[in-house]
Amino acid sequence: MKNRFFSGLVLLFFVIVFLIVFQTINAANQDLIFNSITAETYHFVLPKDQEKEADFIIEETEKNKKTKNTVEFEWGAEFFYPYQSADPQKITLWEHNLNWNWEATGSGIIGSSSIESCPLSLKYFLEDKKIKSEISFKNTSQNLIKDLVFKFRINYPSSLVKIEKSENNSQKAKLPPIDIVVNSTSSAEKRPEGQMTSLFEGKEQSGAEYILFVGDILPGEDNFVIIQLSYHEE
Repeated sequence: MKNRFFSGLVLLFFVIVFLIVFQTINAANQDLIFNSITAETYHFVLPKDQEKEADFIIEETEKNKKTKNTVEFEWGAEFFYPYQSADPQKITLWEHNLNWNWEATGSGIIGSSSIESCPLSLKYFLEDKKIKSEISFKNTSQNLIKDLVFKFRINYPSSLVKIEKSENNSQKAKLPPIDIVVNSTSSAEKRPEGQMTSLFEGKEQSGAEYILFVGDILPGEDNFVIIQLSYHEE
């Protein structure tokens, strides 16, 4: 009787391990689904197979409905501005803090909003089998926007992250298989250089930020940054 009980436990253990491994392998080989936190009815499909075309899909989805390969993203910014004060105040904003009007195009979406009197535009679109995102605005105020830093945040399933073992056998999680590259800026002199760093690593969900230091934006000056996301080739 005891032998049957322990045999059952061993079998159950191996079944659980198999399911975990299978789920991890299956997630690592599926296409990635990207969607903006503020525009949930639109999503982009980035295939792992480089021979396949990426796809832009307009679909009515249930709020907070996610699959094992859904990657959420949004823009954020930090800067100093004399908001309701004579002295510059540090301001932190994220895409989900603003109200957006979204319009679908043939290959993506365009969103419009504003910060104070400054018009703000976001574009998410497909080009050359990559997802490209452009954030642009014009400083229509009479004040300097100082030390502008853009942040591009992604939240992704932890199953996408690979675990590496070091020489001392300790484990360290890698970032997800996504390449983020600055594609273009308003001027060569102001071309920001960014780096993606891990924010948190959870059992179900993890996060990372790609940070770009832009600098000061003068009154009347236009600014835009384009980044591109692609499947990381092993």
